[in-house]
This record gives sequence, C-alpha cells and structure tokens, in this order.
Amino acid sequence: MRSEIVSQEKDSVSIKVEIEASDFSKAVNESIRRLSQSINIKGFRKGHIPRRVLELYLGKEVIYKDALDRIVPKALSQIVEDYELELATEPTVNVKEIKEGEPLNLEFALELRPEAVLPDLKDIEVEINPPQVTDEMVDEAIEELRRLHIQLLPVEGRPSRDGDTVVVNYTTTIQDEEGDRVLEEAEDVSLNLGHPNLHPQIKEALLSKEAGSHAVAELIVEEGHSDATIAGKTVHCNFEIKKIIEPILPELSEEFIAQVTGGEEKDIEGLRKALRVKIARQLENRNQLEARNKALEKLLELSNVDIPASMIDREAEVLKKRDIEAIEQKRSMSLEAYLAEQNLTVEEYERLVRERAQKALKQALVLDALAKLADVEVSSGDIDEWIARIASSQGEKIERLRSRIERDKELFRNVIDNIRLEKAVDYLMSQVTIKEAKENPASVSSEESDALSGEDNG
Repeated sequence: MRSEIVSQEKDSVSIKVEIEASDFSKAVNESIRRLSQSINIKGFRKGHIPRRVLELYLGKEVIYKDALDRIVPKALSQIVEDYELELATEPTVNVKEIKEGEPLNLEFALELRPEAVLPDLKDIEVEINPPQVTDEMVDEAIEELRRLHIQLLPVEGRPSRDGDTVVVNYTTTIQDEEGDRVLEEAEDVSLNLGHPNLHPQIKEALLSKEAGSHAVAELIVEEGHSDATIAGKTVHCNFEIKKIIEPILPELSEEFIAQVTGGEEKDIEGLRKALRVKIARQLENRNQLEARNKALEKLLELSNVDIPASMIDREAEVLKKRDIEAIEQKRSMSLEAYLAEQNLTVEEYERLVRERAQKALKQALVLDALAKLADVEVSSGDIDEWIARIASSQGEKIERLRSRIERDKELFRNVIDNIRLEKAVDYLMSQVTIKEAKENPASVSSEESDALSGEDNG
C-alpha cells in the first residue's frame, strides 16, 4: 500500500491511498469465497458457486463492496498510524474507478481533532477559603445523627400532621368517554407528609386525617404528558388511611452518644469534639476538590482551541438526544412541552445546547492536551487501585466489578480515560499555586480552633 497527502488544512487532511492490484484481487477472491458460502442459489452447493453465477445473481457491485468493507478499515488504520493522526470523526472515503488487474485508488477525507494550546501551568493561581467549623455546623451534625436514628411509632388519638408518615391504600381514576377508568391501585404505601416532593394537593388531602378515614385529591395532568389519553385531564386520587406513624428523635443520652460513636465518646462535649474534627476533615477534603475545580476552570479559561463547527454540531446532537431521553424518562414529557414549561423557544434551546457542546468539547480537548503534556501512562496498578476505590464507594465486591469492566470493552476504555484524566489533573495540581484566603477572625466560632487542631480548649 502506498499513500500520499493530497491536501491539508488546519483541522483536515486528504490522503490518497493506492492498494496494489494483487492485494485487491486477493480481497475480491476472498469475498467470492465468503459470499459463495453464505447464499443459496438453486442448483449449486454452498461454497461451490462459480464467480460468474455470483456476479449474475448479486452483481459485481456487491462483491466489490464486500471486498472494500475489509480493505478500507485496514487502509484507514494504516494511514492513521503512518501519519500519527487523531481523528475527530469517521472519515469519508472516495473509491475511484475499480478495474481488476490494476491498483485500487482510494482518497480519504479526514477531519482531525484540533490541538489545544495550554498556558504555562505555573502561572495559574487558585484561592481557597480555610476550613471554618462553626457551632451551627456541629449542631446540625448532631441533629443529623438524631434523624439517622429516628424511631417511627404508631399514632393513636390524634389526626395526622406535617412530618408524619401515613400508610394508605389508594386508587387513581380518570373520567373519559367510557366513564371512570382506573389508572393505578396500590396497598400499604407509605407517604411522608413532610417530604418536599410530595404533591401539595395530596399532602393537603392527607393532613388532619385519622386512621380509618378516607381522603380525596384531584390532580391535573400536564398538557405535554407522554400519555395523550390523560394529558390535560383530572386524575382523582382516593385514599384509605390505614395508620399514622410519628417520627420520634432520640434523646442525647449517654447511651445514644456511645452508640453513635462506637463507644469512643460518652457525653455531649466528647461528641461535639469528635464532630468538630470530622467536619474539619470534610471541609479540608471539600477544599481540595474546590481547588481542583478552580484550577480546571482557570486552565480552560486560559487555554485556546479552535473547534470546527462540524464537531460542535455532532456533539450538540448527542446532547439533544440525551435531553430528550431524560425528559421522557423523568417527566414523561416531550421536549417541546418541556421547553414551553421552561418558557424557552426552540431557537433559545438550540443555542444553549451548542454552548454546552462547545464547552464539553473544549474541556475534553484541553484535558487531552494536559494528559499529553504530563506524559500520563495508565498501569495495571492504577486500574487495580481505581477498581478497589470505586468498589468500596459503591459497596460492590472488587472481583465482581473487575469482571464487569473486563467484559465490557467500552466500559474498560472509559475506566482508562477516567484514570488518565485523574492523573492529568494531579499533574496540574502539582504545577499550580494554591493560596489560602485571609481568614476573618470575627467569623471564626468558639469551637473552630478545636476542629482545626483536634484539641479541646478545655
């Protein structure tokens, strides 16, 4: 195979490829053999169909296409390697006139990934706030511990109130041309009257009700609902309240404190001290993450990359498809209905999607350039460490996660990419300057210094 560059621009290149006549003939003969074994022609055994018969039955074009389907990918792989190209998308290929016994001429039009120009990383500065643990943070942490160990007790002698959980049987119906139609029925469903996502009409209907009573709520379905048979109609929800459950927060007793601290603390002061240290550690971790995010934002701001409109168009289509799927899955709405709800025109949405696409592409190209600058390599040890970390965070067995990743080539590539980018950002953080914002003494709580030092002032 011979190749030469025909033309080249900033982010595209055309390359002419010549396949030797003997190689093309071999590919055609292989196609004849394959096709002879795969089709049925009356009067001929599979694998023994003469070429002339195949040409009459299928046409020469089918035979040539089968041969080209194997020749073109190999030729593309070879020129990508020879010219060290990074493609932005699948190339187009122009096949010149085919004449057996003569070389096969192809011309590839390739769109290249643009190169991002990075700033001097040592010029990047990020500022973070020192961790400040306030009394209010400790108070909230204590309340969260109490909420985690809440007791749910049946209520007797009073109606339901905000914060209670009611256990109900319910039926939802809608009226159409045939009368009342049941949409859904369920028993022993728990509804938290304090939950922010509970529909206001349902909450109002279930408040101030006693066990054994009934309640009705009417909900109007959105016009853009995916089920046109109920869109814009009123759904009637009929509830039978079986029981009411009240949440009871535990007292801050010595027994409770010992329970939540694994026996390490026994009084409120010890608990507060332990929580201050824990919160300070969490804030420090948050600061490290914030510093990484700020460094990345600064890197993106100072980097330059000229992204072709065609790349942005393709990425925008991918994002739009994801939006449509997410809206249909989560809201049971069409994109058009969702845009109307958000007071967005189609033109405004298209502009926003293109902005998202451009931002996503710039980030990917800049991070790729950063990984090259850092000369990042992903070792088997890196993969083992990543799998162990993710398995721990997801509560999954390491070997099970490893097996799942190794079976899925795309997932495995994503893991490699994630590790590569993590290491690239680690390199970025080793180069940038991190400054701590000046602390405002007036804003520091009486307990803050304890959290940072891990010591009690006594």
